[in-house]
Amino acid sequence: MKTVPFSDILAEVCQLIGLDRATLNEKSFGAIRDFTSRRIGTIWDREEWPDTNRFLRTFPGNPIQSIEFIDLPPLTTELDDILTTENDIDLWVQTSANTQDLRLTLDTNFPRIYAEDFSDDAFRLDTITSTAISFQNPFYYNFNGQLESVADIKSMSDYETAQDGIGNYIYQVVISLPYGSTVSFPIYQGPNGKLTTTIVFEKNPKRIVELPTNLLQGLSAWSVDPRITTRSVPVDFMVEDLTNPQKEETTYLNFLQNGEKYIQYRMNAERLFGVGFNVGQVYFEKAQVYYDTLQGSSDYNYLSIASGTAGDFWNCTSPTASYPEPQSLFWQRVTIPYRFKDYLVNGVSADFLKSEGRADEAVALDQLAEMAVQQQIDVLIRQQGQNQKLNMAYTY
Repeated sequence: MKTVPFSDILAEVCQLIGLDRATLNEKSFGAIRDFTSRRIGTIWDREEWPDTNRFLRTFPGNPIQSIEFIDLPPLTTELDDILTTENDIDLWVQTSANTQDLRLTLDTNFPRIYAEDFSDDAFRLDTITSTAISFQNPFYYNFNGQLESVADIKSMSDYETAQDGIGNYIYQVVISLPYGSTVSFPIYQGPNGKLTTTIVFEKNPKRIVELPTNLLQGLSAWSVDPRITTRSVPVDFMVEDLTNPQKEETTYLNFLQNGEKYIQYRMNAERLFGVGFNVGQVYFEKAQVYYDTLQGSSDYNYLSIASGTAGDFWNCTSPTASYPEPQSLFWQRVTIPYRFKDYLVNGVSADFLKSEGRADEAVALDQLAEMAVQQQIDVLIRQQGQNQKLNMAYTY
């Protein structure tokens, strides 16, 4: 995504409203910053801008975080001495079904599966183990040199529960594999990891997808990637405000069908609230500062005509007193899509003039801001020749 430095917006706004950039004070800078933040929130949700929308491939269900084989009990004598071979290798009991149990541990930071929610009163009747299960994005196990998918396993042999303030939730599920099977399970990369396997219980089907915390809205979903085919058909989902004490401010989508999903979502609009970077100040997570990396300064005007300017806001990601810089582990640059530049410059100028009681002058700039939006819609639909569906609300 092409971005525009905030310093470019600041300079053009100052020119339009008659402020001297060289003597810009803290109060005027704060007003322009706040008006810009407000206008970003307005334009961000207005249309389906490619700059603010992304795609996510995932599988609904409760994600499996880790697995382990349950050791079989060793053979012992009547005195509980373990029987071994001549080479001191323990002898183990082999089940009559010639199977071994695999314990699957679920991600308990994901919306939990509560035993009391199973249909047919399965919790009180102790019939949860008879519930059919299905694996999405399944992993494989090796048996006799052949790879087999756990998707073929439709039942569990046992489960474990723990209790929280809501009820008894399932945190482990046990399935049976042929004796002698081996499994190579990938490192867990979160609920939407490319190799993350999820499980769905037939009598308590929570086909949930968790959008990452920096995402605001799920816009559309398909069972086939719409970027590679025009034959993809949208699938229905519901946005749910689930109670999850482990994660706050998280959006969840609930689907009616199993299977792979491609979700188009919108990221959160950027917020601007920081002031100039203060040398020697220790900043903590979620703090925000303004800093020009090319000028090497937090001043709002130019210091050196021999250097360029790239003044931006930076979010602190970890406690630090270091300078913001592009490759820093402690700072993340707040990005503003270049597509919004003309709208922001004209819209912010109009807002500033209104705050100064110059409403008549602001009208013309408001009209220019609207024209800037229409121009960008024209760029997307006509000039760039977008051949996928774009739901633009105001195309006139």
